[in-house]
Amino acid sequence: ALPICPWLNNCVGHYNHRYFLSFCVFMTMGCVYCSISSRDMFREAYAAIETYYQTPPPVYSFRERMFHKCIVYLWVLCSSVAFALGALTLWHVILISRGETSIERHINKKEKIGRA
Repeated sequence: ALPICPWLNNCVGHYNHRYFLSFCVFMTMGCVYCSISSRDMFREAYAAIETYYQTPPPVYSFRERMFHKCIVYLWVLCSSVAFALGALTLWHVILISRGETSIERHINKKEKIGRA
C-alpha cells in the first residue's frame, strides 16, 4: 500500500521518509551543482556544434564532435533531472510540513472529494 522507491529499494513511509527526503535533497543539490559548474563547457560545446554547418565546415575530428554532443546531452539531462527532482523534493517537503506521506495525501484527497 505504500509507494516503493526503486533507489532506496524500500517502501517510503513514516519511518524512512527522512532518508528518502535526504536522498532527494542531496541528488537535487548534486544535479544543480553539476549543471552550474559545467555551464561554461556546455556553452563552448554548443557554440562548436553550431559551427558544424558553416561553409566551409571547421575541422573537428569525429572524437571531438562526439565529445561536444555528449557534453550538450549530459548538461541537458542533468539540468532536466535537477528540475524534476527539485519539484519532487519540494512536493515532499510540503507533504512533510503537513504530516503526510504521498499515499496519505492521496487517501485524504479522495475522502475530501467524497464528503463534498
